[in-house]
Amino acid sequence: SASSRPMADLSSGSSGMAAKKYPKNLEQASCFPLNWFFSFFCPVICHGCRRPLTKDDIWEVADCDQASKALSRLKRSWDPKFQHYHDELAKHQAAMKQYEAQIVADPTISLSRPIPPKKPSFVKTMVSVSGWRLWWGAVLVLLQQATTLITPLTMQPLITAIFHLRAGDGSPFPYHWAVLFVLSSLLMAIFGSNSERYTWHVASRLRVAMMAGVYDKVLHLNNASSSQTDSGQMITLISADARNSTDALPFLHVLWAVPILVVTALVLLFTTLGWAGLPPLVVMLLCLPLQIWISKKVLYSTKNYLSVNDERVKVTNETIQGIRVVKFTGLEETFAGRIRDTRTRQANHLRVTYYARCFMMLILRMVPTFVNVAAFVSYPLMYGDANPAVIFTAMAYLGLISMPLSMLPLGFAAGAQTLASMRRVGEFMLLPERIVQATPQEEGATRVDSIPSADEDAGAAIAVHGATFRWADPPKVPPPMPEMRAREALAAQLLAEWKRQAKEAARTGARPPAHPPGAAEIPDAIMLPILVKMGLKKARRPTADVAVAPAPSPSPSPRN
Repeated sequence: SASSRPMADLSSGSSGMAAKKYPKNLEQASCFPLNWFFSFFCPVICHGCRRPLTKDDIWEVADCDQASKALSRLKRSWDPKFQHYHDELAKHQAAMKQYEAQIVADPTISLSRPIPPKKPSFVKTMVSVSGWRLWWGAVLVLLQQATTLITPLTMQPLITAIFHLRAGDGSPFPYHWAVLFVLSSLLMAIFGSNSERYTWHVASRLRVAMMAGVYDKVLHLNNASSSQTDSGQMITLISADARNSTDALPFLHVLWAVPILVVTALVLLFTTLGWAGLPPLVVMLLCLPLQIWISKKVLYSTKNYLSVNDERVKVTNETIQGIRVVKFTGLEETFAGRIRDTRTRQANHLRVTYYARCFMMLILRMVPTFVNVAAFVSYPLMYGDANPAVIFTAMAYLGLISMPLSMLPLGFAAGAQTLASMRRVGEFMLLPERIVQATPQEEGATRVDSIPSADEDAGAAIAVHGATFRWADPPKVPPPMPEMRAREALAAQLLAEWKRQAKEAARTGARPPAHPPGAAEIPDAIMLPILVKMGLKKARRPTADVAVAPAPSPSPSPRN
């Protein structure tokens, strides 16, 4: 079963060498309030000011972030789902065999086709692996959005009070609004920075768990599963898919936080501007379809890039592993051309992706300017009053709406990219594994035993006695290109000479030659493919010591 298979040893001391001593992890040792202000990073900054940082200054990995712990959490969540899915899949296959047998026995019978089992969600597994830090980061994002809304609320009374002070009407200055303005900005910075810290912490943990899970899966694939995968796919899963899944994680909070912020800011905007807030909103909504279209292009190009990347890594690894054969046979240009072709297609998809991203950033920079201009123009035209307190407060609300609304397509693209990468990893993690049998040699120890023979276990599926095995025939390696061109030139000369003799025999009425002259001295493995390629599909090859008698032809012709 999958739950009893041995886990890959990913600990640092498993190689028998002395583990390297790293400095103590200050983030793990510091108390919770101090970590909110990043006090654990101050010693690193001080060391960096005095001297260049080296590898000896790197902290030891926290206990909760080690690869062995991440793999253990992944296995605890994934293995029961994996085992349940394959049990249900075996039942479905048995039901399908029974269904097909009944259909063959009686074609007129009406039966419902068995429904295959639903595949387990690898995304839910990764959510459970992330732990409480993912949800705590979401809470901090929500607090950051709340403090962001406080800043525009305090702006209007402060600007109004400043104008009253300049007019000298003797009204008191609202110091409580000023304190709330400064405090909200400080809390917004604290909540935002810590939410990013926890989010990237979760992203690194998920990346380690995915890489360790793929590595552990490779060690336990059976022969059928190994034949369905290749080195390029596994390298892409560990490198590209794991990176894409985690790099896009900070954007996922945008999917639920932006709608809350936008709806709240819209209510406050129309409360401040009235119907004058409609033109800026129309400008933002007009730019939104273009951003969604660009996000789809980015997603489509990213998917194609990953698929071509699998092929490129596979071709490159095959070339490097068989470089001796490639050099001996003179096929450098052939294999280099395959690599260039895949790399060119990959570079094209990458070029489209980055062009689309640059265009997206251009729109993100231009939209706030257009929105502010619309607000400046619409409010005086509709109400005939350019109140600075109202206009600047409305601009603050528009800033809260335009920037998150512009980031929403990026959030959708990041979410789709993360789901696509995790689904690829999930499909790989669902591949069947070898059967693991426990041995009583050591308590709790597991290893993969060989299949017992028929004498040891009468229930063995296969028993082989007195068999002889040999390797398959080696693949035929084509000759180098210069030699191939020389052979083709020789075949062309022989073909021309054979056609000339056939024409001469047709003109004089003599018997035409049955094969090109001089072809008997050239090996069949060399000449036959070339002659077939040149058009002599029906030409008969003579041997060096046996003459082949041509069939009589009553009406010889050059074609015959």
